[in-house]
Amino acid sequence: MRPGILRGIISLIIGGVVTGGIYFLLRALTGNPLDWANAGGATLMFAEVGAAFGWLIGVGGFSRGAASHEGPLVAHLEMEQLPKPPGIVAVTRRNVVNFVKWAAPQIIPNLRSILVAVGVITLIGAGVWFVASNPIVRISGRQTFDANADAGVITGDKFLIFVIVGGVIIGGVVTTAVVLALIFTSLNRQVEVAKKMKVSHLPEESIFYKFGRHLEKLKDFAASWLNDIVQSFNKSVIR
Repeated sequence: MRPGILRGIISLIIGGVVTGGIYFLLRALTGNPLDWANAGGATLMFAEVGAAFGWLIGVGGFSRGAASHEGPLVAHLEMEQLPKPPGIVAVTRRNVVNFVKWAAPQIIPNLRSILVAVGVITLIGAGVWFVASNPIVRISGRQTFDANADAGVITGDKFLIFVIVGGVIIGGVVTTAVVLALIFTSLNRQVEVAKKMKVSHLPEESIFYKFGRHLEKLKDFAASWLNDIVQSFNKSVIR
């Protein structure tokens, strides 16, 4: 939508609702009174601030060309005539597709071992639950004096929480294993490529080459920064 009065009005409404809603939510989370007699004035004040920023954004106050003589509308029309770069959705989709194409050959061969590990962990968790809660196999001695924490008292909420916590733990372990496998696979591939190369330096697309370049830039920046400090100190002493 082009910068103008209509976009300004829409942004004004959105900004006021968002900032007023955020303030009202913060009052609810901090336990402050929510009745309009106590919260109305402050809510309207924050809503007005958000509405003002929304109006400025809508009319193009922060857009390209806002400080030029022609104004943001002319800059917006000029940009519409230029070829548009791919949006964030297209870039994200492309990166996800490329990542899947790269990661799938590494993950699919290991799916069997992953499923076996998940199955074993699930069986162990189910066995622990059975031993703790089954009346046939009772644990000697009282587990806890809190009835809500007693594994022998099975309720729907307690079982659901147990399943959720177990799923989160298993999912975290599996995710960590997959991420580590992808990292080490990528490193091994880079090492194998480096071993097969006849030249004494890594290719520019190598992750190690890029990492080394970043370290070199960081070293040069640190050396320049220290040199500036030393030179400034010397000039101060000479003066």
